Amino acid sequence: MPFHERAGFLSRYPFYSFSPNGKEIAYTPLHEGVFVADVEGKNHRKVADHNLRQFFQVDWSPNGEHLVFSADTRAGEYGLYIYSFVTRKVRRLVSLPDSLPILPRWVGDSLPVQPLNKMAVTWGSIKGSEK
Repeated sequence: MPFHERAGFLSRYPFYSFSPNGKEIAYTPLHEGVFVADVEGKNHRKVADHNLRQFFQVDWSPNGEHLVFSADTRAGEYGLYIYSFVTRKVRRLVSLPDSLPILPRWVGDSLPVQPLNKMAVTWGSIKGSEK
């Protein structure tokens, strides 16, 4: 996928992910939230901050309906969160108080994650009555 010249703003953010259709980019400025922009680097919008303190890895679900991201709370507790484009809500999937940042990646219908210094964990499909 060609990297659009206007998407150069991503050089400031270590955590970003292209949407499955290649038209949008999700990114996480460390202390600001989760944002989505088009690949030309326009139309930036915050989709999640959820009263969290630091934001890390972000990834799109294969169907483009969700973003999964890791963040820590103001109390220093790391967790895995999911944002739904359907409901426009964030929910915490898991809290890992004795962990470092989590690196979530969607693989098909599963969501394997690797907490640093911990055993890898795989969740099955994310299900819910969001539609």
